[in-house]
Amino acid sequence: MEAERDSERPELDSRGRVELAPDEEIEVIRFGDLKEGDVLIGSQGRTEVVQGFDAHTPEAMYQLETDSGTVIEVSGNHLLYVVTSNDRDLHRMRLADGKKLGKALSRQSIEVLEDLAETDSSSHAMIAEFEDFLEPKSEELTAIILRVAESIGPVSESQLYVDDLEGSEKPLFHGTIQNYSRQIFAQQLLSVLNIGRARKRWPTVVGTVMTAEMLAFYDPEDIYIPDPPEVL
Repeated sequence: MEAERDSERPELDSRGRVELAPDEEIEVIRFGDLKEGDVLIGSQGRTEVVQGFDAHTPEAMYQLETDSGTVIEVSGNHLLYVVTSNDRDLHRMRLADGKKLGKALSRQSIEVLEDLAETDSSSHAMIAEFEDFLEPKSEELTAIILRVAESIGPVSESQLYVDDLEGSEKPLFHGTIQNYSRQIFAQQLLSVLNIGRARKRWPTVVGTVMTAEMLAFYDPEDIYIPDPPEVL
């Protein structure tokens, strides 16, 4: 991993890639030696500033035992992809409903989805991004978007603060926003909505991504954790 020790952030080009002057130096250091404020240069040339966070201590730990007897210890918020009987029962209905909605989806919405699905990107997006541009809007389409979110699971989280403009030091609102892979989200939407050959290229995910804590509410005999994720 590479890090720039200069106190100033390096110049970026129009694509967000770092531009180094001839006299600037790059230092290769160990991951454990990173310090807050270091500027990392990733494999794609994009830069990220190292931020410091408090040590995370899980509120609860869970033991998962597989059929083979293997025991896995995870925190309560650890995400797992699982398939339950409810997922299987609802899957075909979701495909049928999605096909109907796909026929009504606007051409512009389809083109945006296809572009996102074909763009090899590690960028993340909130659910609201897809709710905003997909047309025509309906409760059924919103349900499909939420279903895709729970089927692929978040890849990162962001902290959202809404400040009080009247001067209070405390924010009016503070919450956690989940972010999803923009590319995979688009691929799964195209698949569920049965657009073109999407279901053959990106088979619709059957199961659900949930936390280990949520698994405690299910019958252990009804939980299947496939690897890789199963599709029908």
